[in-house]
Amino acid sequence: MKENQRVTITKRMLKESLLALLKEKDLDSITVSELCSRAQINRTTFYRYYKLPADVFSEIEKGLVEDMQAAIDGIKTEADAKNYLLKLCRDCQDKSGIVGYFLRYDFGNNHASVLGNLYKNSERNFFDRTDSEDEYSKIVGTYFAGGSYFILRMWAEGEIERTPEEMASLLFKLMTSDYSSMFRK
Repeated sequence: MKENQRVTITKRMLKESLLALLKEKDLDSITVSELCSRAQINRTTFYRYYKLPADVFSEIEKGLVEDMQAAIDGIKTEADAKNYLLKLCRDCQDKSGIVGYFLRYDFGNNHASVLGNLYKNSERNFFDRTDSEDEYSKIVGTYFAGGSYFILRMWAEGEIERTPEEMASLLFKLMTSDYSSMFRK
């Protein structure tokens, strides 16, 4: 069922206000009263849709993950994958931006899962691999997803000094490397 326009506007105001507050303080420090004041809505209205500011955060994150997945589903070539990774790295570098924030505070590991889907999509569309459901694919896909997530997180936190272009190139090399020698008996 589609939300009416008033509900959509109210939720958008809460989301925008939460993102603004997140630039000033951590999520667990934001109160319902503070969020409502910033959004210029009353608390009763807030409680009609959410219980906590973290619920607003989760809804924003869900939308972000859906958008990222839609972009991944559109990847058909190596150039598409490189462009996606470069955009992702540029978005991660923007510490005040939504991707950078979620990368640093990914409570449900949703973004590692998105990176795993990037690997699977790429493997299906342009890697020279015949069976994307074999043990090799599962292990390497998990390695790429988890490793890439934590590399991006370290980079977003300033522990790795590279440009977005260098990071995207590194991630692409990790994604397209042949790890099959590890599976030889």
